[in-house]
Amino acid sequence: MGSDTHQVLAVSTMFTKDIFAYYGGKQKYGEKGSVNFARAFIVVVTAVAYVVALMTPESILSWQCRFAFSGFAAMSP
Repeated sequence: MGSDTHQVLAVSTMFTKDIFAYYGGKQKYGEKGSVNFARAFIVVVTAVAYVVALMTPESILSWQCRFAFSGFAAMSP
């Protein structure tokens, strides 16, 4: 598993714990609903990343060099 997998998992966990649970999702849907929501969010984030990767006309190396730490910067808030 690469660092991109860890970043998607971290973003999903932060979103589920900080936003979904904060607005009452965990109380309304329970623990199982919270886990299912997190899994669905991971699929959505991965699909969006895949579409962005397909639409990028540059080579993967130049894309990687330019945005190497942008995932870590996105997790900073």
